[in-house]
Amino acid sequence: MDDVYNYYNAYAEKRGYGVCRGVVKKSRTPPHPIIYQGYVCDKEGVKNTTDKRHKGLLINCHPDSRVSCPAAIRIILTSLKRWRVSRFFNGHPHKFTRPDKAHNHYSHRTHRSKLAGPLCAI
Repeated sequence: MDDVYNYYNAYAEKRGYGVCRGVVKKSRTPPHPIIYQGYVCDKEGVKNTTDKRHKGLLINCHPDSRVSCPAAIRIILTSLKRWRVSRFFNGHPHKFTRPDKAHNHYSHRTHRSKLAGPLCAI
């Protein structure tokens, strides 16, 4: 599963976006292994609007960079105990980061040491 994340993260860095771990589903039977994992674009979702501004307080907020991007990859564990890509959607409604700035995404800054050589050759 880490190989899938590293591969998708390397792909995302070359394209100019970051990656976040998405939905995880675990088996109901002990020891509850993960049977479904999703990885999404870091611009997926929207900001929660119930913050201090609604209570009349002045606060300095970072601009919201999320734009409900639907791009994602989902993997499932088959009955043969192998991971299979069940969905890959690559439609991004936002602009990509320039290649010389893509390394600034959180997923690329924190996981660079985990990327294997063959996985970076996309």
